[in-house]
Amino acid sequence: MKKNYEKLIQERLDKDFTIILRVAGIVAFFAAFMLFISPVSKIYAFVNLVAGVFFLIFSIFSNQIHTVYKILLLIIVTGVISVISFIGGGFTSAFLILLVLANIMAVLFLKSIQSRTISVLSIGLMVGMAFYSTKVESYVEINDYYLTWGLQIISFILFLVVFHKSAYSIKNYLFENISKLEKSIENSDRLAYFDDLTGLPNLNKFKIEVEKRIEKNKKDGFLIILNLKSLSLINSTLGYATGDLALQDVRDVFLRLKEEHETISRTGGNEFSIWFEGITEQELYQKFSLIMGELKKQSFLMKKKLEFFSVYAKFTYESDTFEDCYRKATLTLTHAKSKRIYEFLPYNNQIELILRRKEMLKDLIEEGLKEGEFELYYQAKIDSRTEKVYGVEGLARWNSKEVGMVSPYEFIPVIESINMSHEFGDFVIQRACSDFISLQKKYGKDIRFSINISPSHIKDEAIIKTIKDALEKYQIPPNRLIVEITENLLIEGFKDVKEILKKLKELNVLISLDDFGTGYSSLNYLGQLEFDELKIDKIFIDQIESSPLSYILIDNIIQLSKKFNLEVIAEGVETKEQCEVLDKLGCYLIQGFYFSKPEKL
Repeated sequence: MKKNYEKLIQERLDKDFTIILRVAGIVAFFAAFMLFISPVSKIYAFVNLVAGVFFLIFSIFSNQIHTVYKILLLIIVTGVISVISFIGGGFTSAFLILLVLANIMAVLFLKSIQSRTISVLSIGLMVGMAFYSTKVESYVEINDYYLTWGLQIISFILFLVVFHKSAYSIKNYLFENISKLEKSIENSDRLAYFDDLTGLPNLNKFKIEVEKRIEKNKKDGFLIILNLKSLSLINSTLGYATGDLALQDVRDVFLRLKEEHETISRTGGNEFSIWFEGITEQELYQKFSLIMGELKKQSFLMKKKLEFFSVYAKFTYESDTFEDCYRKATLTLTHAKSKRIYEFLPYNNQIELILRRKEMLKDLIEEGLKEGEFELYYQAKIDSRTEKVYGVEGLARWNSKEVGMVSPYEFIPVIESINMSHEFGDFVIQRACSDFISLQKKYGKDIRFSINISPSHIKDEAIIKTIKDALEKYQIPPNRLIVEITENLLIEGFKDVKEILKKLKELNVLISLDDFGTGYSSLNYLGQLEFDELKIDKIFIDQIESSPLSYILIDNIIQLSKKFNLEVIAEGVETKEQCEVLDKLGCYLIQGFYFSKPEKL
């Protein structure tokens, strides 16, 4: 909405109006004194004296009068004094100066129509004074008299025209630029404090609003962070426009359920934060259940499941700050994502200890690679029909001098987080290829060996040369090497990975799709890429005896692999019963503790 800048100027003037009135009163008193000592009727001095008193009284009660009326009264009184100055003492210069002053005040502080009306009245007043002069004054040369007044009136009109035009041009120019500046500031403020897509407060604004609530209400509270896990999937399969709609739908759910004691924000690309105060933990869980229920309905409408990492941290008014609470919540989110925990996870001190250990490992990994603390263990893939080794998978192990044995489930995510996947991946490629001769001696010359390549590493085209050089260096037939990738990698960067996998296939390297069945678009990728092997994820193997759905899914994967002429391997097989069910379904290649644990060469 366009602002009324003239009104704003009047309001600003109103703050100093008392001073203006007092100064006007002093000027009126001084004029009264000048008229009193001059050889004119004392009535004119008395009128100025009354005007001075009026200004002083007016200044006392000015706060009770509207600003426009105060300006008009000031202009009228100024005009009256100018007339009296002329009639009473013939002070033509005072008359003109005060008349000019009245018009300047009108142009500066009143609307255009009001100021023009005053200017017209002023011109009329000058003409009236000219005719009045001819009645009371006797001049030898009347033509000179008319010429003098005529020039004064014309000069006054010229002044008014120029002043009106220039003053209003300047005012309009200033108002337009002020308006643009304010819009620019508003846009800057919006960019600084609000998310452009959802219109929700961003982290900066969220912090300000929450701290205001904390200061005002002085209550304990909770901070929830919801991280939309499925956003990358939606973007890659349905497009970024659909991903944006998903974020807006999530916002709509939050706003629909928002209550007075809550503050909502989009604090990251796929992250929403909600602040609650004055509720119990039980009420928090109830609210969370309500939110998730509505989000599931939204998933149904979108025909695409919305999945979230969801965490919370408690805020204690007596001991915490917003930064403390937000740090705890983000630490909990980091832990939930690294461990793939999808339940509503609260912050606890143990999480902080885990993350501190992670920070410690970050400092040790680079040194560990240089010092040769990493090595490869090999787990056999067994053909259950003959119980002979079909192939092996190289699995990284780390025996740190500082902290001892560290699980790959712990150090692999840390390597990813510190952008050392390339260095570590190159180590795995070189070590596995250098071990090939020893693997042949142990398992036979036709042994195949597989290695896992991280998502960020496989996207780098340099990996093709690294693998090619290593195969040539150790004189390994390319079809003895199997590169394993996960389906999540395809979801996150299919176009980049597709070209690199195509070039690896041109080298005659084999490609395995690991964790098959855990993603959303497995069939889509099977139709677009040339895989040699599928690995059924352990999560389905664990449920093969207890879950009819897992049984059916595994059966379908096996039948599908036969139609695509792919080898299918069940990983994570730990019991005889699991092996027997897989054998019955026609899956004979087994990897797991039932037959073999990872071993050093």
